[in-house]
This record gives sequence, C-alpha cells and structure tokens, in this order.
Amino acid sequence: MVAIDISYAQGFPNFDGLADDISLVIARAGTLEGGGMLQDSKLIYNRENCRRVGRQFGTYLFNGPVNPTVAAKWYLSIIDWKPGDVTAIDVESPNAWGPAEVLEFNSFVRGEIGQTPWTYGSTSLLFQPQWKAVSDDGSLLWGANYGANTGTPGSDPGNGPWATRILWQYTSVAQHAGLSGSVDTNMVNDAALAQHLNLTPKPGDEDMPLNQTDLDSITSIVREQVTGAMLDLVKVAPVGQRPEFFQYLQEAAWSALNYTFLSAYSKGADGQPLPVTIKDLTDATHAKP
Repeated sequence: MVAIDISYAQGFPNFDGLADDISLVIARAGTLEGGGMLQDSKLIYNRENCRRVGRQFGTYLFNGPVNPTVAAKWYLSIIDWKPGDVTAIDVESPNAWGPAEVLEFNSFVRGEIGQTPWTYGSTSLLFQPQWKAVSDDGSLLWGANYGANTGTPGSDPGNGPWATRILWQYTSVAQHAGLSGSVDTNMVNDAALAQHLNLTPKPGDEDMPLNQTDLDSITSIVREQVTGAMLDLVKVAPVGQRPEFFQYLQEAAWSALNYTFLSAYSKGADGQPLPVTIKDLTDATHAKP
C-alpha cells in the first residue's frame, strides 16, 4: 500500500476512482511561504471527498517565516481535524524551520488534539543529528528521498537519527488512477501507521461507555495534575497565607471536578444513570457550574 500527498496542483482528483492501493491521502492545508498564512485552494475539496469515500485522511502545513505557535493555531483552525486524521509539518526551503520551531509547533498541536505531527522533509536535511530531538519528542519521520526518481522505489534510505519512519516519499512522478499528472507517492510503514492510529482516538471512540475503573483512573490523573497546578499557583501568595490559599484552591478544584463527573451522568427512562462516555466528560468539562 502507498500514501499520496496532494495539493492544488492535482486539480480535482476523482476520489471515487482512486486506486485501491492508496491507503492514505495527505492534503496540503496551506503554506507559510513569504510570511503569510495561505490556505490551499483545494483543501476543502480534498478533505470532504476523501472522507466521503472513506479513505484515511491527513493534512500537512508547509513551513515559512511565521511564529510556530501562531502557525499551529491557524493550521488547526482550517483543517477541521477529526479523530483518526494525521497531521504533519513540511520542513523545506526557503525559510526552512529548524528543530526548535518544529518542536514548538508540534507541542501546540499535541496540546490541542493529543497527536504529535509527523515531520516531512528531505533526508539530506532531516538526517542531520540535531533532528533527533524532534524524534525524541514523539514525531515520526516522513522522509523524502527520490534516488533516480523513476516512479518506483530505489534504495531504502533508512531512518537516520529518527526512531521511526512512518513514510518514505520515494518519487514525485508516480501515476495513479483517479489523479491526473504526476503525484508524490510514499511507501507506508504499515506497522508504525497502525500503531500511530491505535494511539489516536477514532471516530466513535468518544461514545464508548467508560467503566468504573476508567472513571477512577481519570479522576486520579486529573487530581494529580490539578494538585501540581495548584502548588505552582499558590507560590504567588505571601508565605504566611499559602496553606490557607492552597486549601481554598483545593476545595474549589474538587468541587469543580465533582460537578464535572456528576453532570456527565444523565438519567435513562427508568431514572437510573446512563453509562458515562468520553463525550459526556468532554461536554461536562466545558459546562459551567
């Protein structure tokens, strides 16, 4: 199986006639070239039609001289990310980002959707040792190495300093049913992709009931995180008032947490609580006591 990455350059692909061996379509979301933020003119067409025919979908953003956090916020605002979609940052000249910019971008995206973007670029760039930091941060390598660029894979370039290569873009001149002209084509690391998608929430997961063990685990994790945040916050109070301030914060936090869990429970026709789902907790978290 292969993955393709497409943009406005491919016009209007015929997704109904897309080749069966294409397991993943990654569409360009936009570009930061020139310091602007320009959405790809075919993003919506590619996204909606890919989802309509049930193909695995993802997006990538071409880097440029824009603050990575600003870029990440904009990127997430235009891609309509759904659980199961993949994300990637395209690191290329001119104005190619370095590891620090990619780490900042990835950190923001991960904080919003729980997924670390893949990193795309030429192996001549990404195989430099400083990129190991991005791999260590959880990003997967999407390396471009065309060799003779004949449309078929040449010699495997390996992973360089990266722990895992998810895609190898081996050509820019492949031909595929449903697409006109040449198309960037990638060899898929099926095992790594399966693992990546298994760690990413899927459509429907948010409606799966949580058992008491799940709820206890979530409560424990949230309490631990909230306690850590309160310990940091209490440092702003005068030393003599910190114990009292911490107790006040703790009571308020536990009250809000209990409200979240209580409001997640809804009553069935028989008056008994219905099973709690991830979506229930998400909705309750955003509700106001």
